[in-house]
Amino acid sequence: MADDMVLASISASGWLDDSASITHIVQQCTDFASYTPETSDIEGITPGASLRMYGCGNVVVEFKVKDKTYSVTLQDMKHAPNAPNIISIRQLTDNGHTTHFTKTGTEFTSKNGIMFGMGRKNRQMYQMWVRAKRVGSGPDFMATTKGHTLENGTGSSDTSIFG
Repeated sequence: MADDMVLASISASGWLDDSASITHIVQQCTDFASYTPETSDIEGITPGASLRMYGCGNVVVEFKVKDKTYSVTLQDMKHAPNAPNIISIRQLTDNGHTTHFTKTGTEFTSKNGIMFGMGRKNRQMYQMWVRAKRVGSGPDFMATTKGHTLENGTGSSDTSIFG
């Protein structure tokens, strides 16, 4: 089944969530759905050093949660090829979402209580079950929140995830 192949291709290896980061960061320029070239430094990522960014824009990511995927547009992502892909916990919680940390993992929950993302603990960081979604002319999103847009999970009929 095609959905099984999509779920299997999302691994917990390339994306981290970070409670200290004030911004979302992505390595690959090709992951952006919209992109504005802009060269500047991002402060506060590495203690005592700045990180060079080359542009910013929106990136659509697909979170894997059990047998579903949720497409989320992360807005104002910074393009920094020398950094890992980072999802900012601060940006998610500033927009009303909840992050729950456990001994072995983490979960992202929407304002309406829908778990739309999860990851596993690996030493001091959390690796997320997420990947960038390649978009053509842009997805047809069903629900929007300030700063983030979420499309229903595969197989879901709930059109009010964020309310």
